[in-house]
Amino acid sequence: MRTSVCLALTNRELDRVVALVAEKCSVSKSDMFGESRVRPVVEARWFLMYVLRNRYDMSLPQIACVTRRDHSTVMGGLSNFPRTLDREPFYRHALAAIEWLLDEEFADLPNPLKFSEVA
Repeated sequence: MRTSVCLALTNRELDRVVALVAEKCSVSKSDMFGESRVRPVVEARWFLMYVLRNRYDMSLPQIACVTRRDHSTVMGGLSNFPRTLDREPFYRHALAAIEWLLDEEFADLPNPLKFSEVA
């Protein structure tokens, strides 16, 4: 099984994580990696960073590589997103749905950290 260049996560699983976050946040995958600074797109990026950090225990440079941002942007996103989680119930529900879907689809792979173990 091939892994992505930036991390020890399969390309298949990384693609699925990105697709799920984009779908749940109603943004395109190209917007996720683009230059847009529109709030819904920025929050979707933060959401992706949060999932990669808390589910897969990825480092800031690894997340920066995946998201095509620098590590300081990742730090800012990871700092800001918990407030968004507290303020917007939508993200809490989306987070639970994504965790469940990933658990179901990738049950054959070694178990990553669970969000509940991190929080």
